[in-house]
Parts: sequence; C-alpha cells; structure tokens
Amino acid sequence: DYSQECSTTYEQECSTVTERQCSTTYEKQCHTTTERECTFVNGREKCWDEPREVCNQVPRENCRDVPRQQCNQVPRQQCQQVPNQVCNQVPKQSCQQVPRKNCQNVPRQECSTESRQQCQTVSRPVTTSVPEQRCTSEYDEVCENVPSQQCKQVQDSVSRQVARQDCKTGYEQVCQQVPRQQTEHRSEQQCSTVTDRQCKKISRQNCW
Repeated sequence: DYSQECSTTYEQECSTVTERQCSTTYEKQCHTTTERECTFVNGREKCWDEPREVCNQVPRENCRDVPRQQCNQVPRQQCQQVPNQVCNQVPKQSCQQVPRKNCQNVPRQECSTESRQQCQTVSRPVTTSVPEQRCTSEYDEVCENVPSQQCKQVQDSVSRQVARQDCKTGYEQVCQQVPRQQTEHRSEQQCSTVTDRQCKKISRQNCW
C-alpha cells in the first residue's frame, strides 16, 4: 500500500522593478548688479554706478529611474507516493539482575500502655442532726379540798363537816425535742486511674 505525503517548500521568485531615485545638487548662478558709489573730489561729490557680480548656490534636484530586483518567498507543495509501513508487535524478553532478600524471623518485645480504674472502699464519717427527746422534772404544788371535822364547845355538842384545803407537792415530767449531732461512718468507693504496661513477644521478619 502507498500513501501520499506532501510537504511545503519555499522558492524564491524575483522580478525587476524600477525605483525613482533623486539627488540634490547645487549650482552657482551669478548675475551683475550696479552699486552706486560716491567720493569727494576737490570738495565736490562725485558719484557713479559701479557694476558688481553677485553669485548664489542654487539647489537643483536630479531624478532618474533605477531598476532593481525584488524577490519574494513563494510556498510550493510537493507530494510523493510513499509505501506504508506495517508494524507488528513482537514479544521481547527483557532480563535484569534482581537482588534476592534473605529474611529471618527475629523475636522482639512489643509493649503498650493501657489505662484501667482501680477502686477501693473507704469509710468516711458523716455527721447528721437527728431529733432527740429530752425530758426534765418540774415540781408543782397541787392542792385539793378534803373534808375535815371541826368541833367547838357550845351548849349542845354539834358536829359539822367543814372543808379544808390539803396541799401536797407533786412533780411532772416535761419533754421537748432537741437536735443532736450524730456521727456515723459510711462506706464509699473511691476510684483512680492507673496505667499498666503490658508487653508481649512477637516475631518480626528482618531481611537483607
């Protein structure tokens, strides 16, 4: 099989063109003028016209057509038939030196720190106010009317019952509630965090 391949090349093409070139030259141009001059002769003025030549540089432009060559790069495309290249994948074996590792199991100790709570029972005194009944004995005189027999001497003996007061001392117990401080020991649990280091043996593979 063939396919067409094209490429672009540049060629130089030239043509002759005319270019107008001008230059300036100076020419000397002279002309004669008269200048009046006077003088005194024997006390009298005598004048005359004296001719003089005056010259100036006059510029003059000279132009002419000068041929020159003008060139340009012109692109051109060139094509040609080329055979197609057919490629196939060919397996290739590539070998290289690979270092081999020698390994062995090496025991080592691995430790970790674990936290745990340690608790203990402690006795703590607790004081509370409890009501208590406190009694006192108060003495009081108690009187009551009891009948008694009084007699008096009259013509006739007459007895009559009269009332008299009989008193005796008695006492009573007066009680009231008063607060009393009572202390008792209560058991409570106190805990604290402790750390334990735990280690175990593991095998690790060392290679060289």
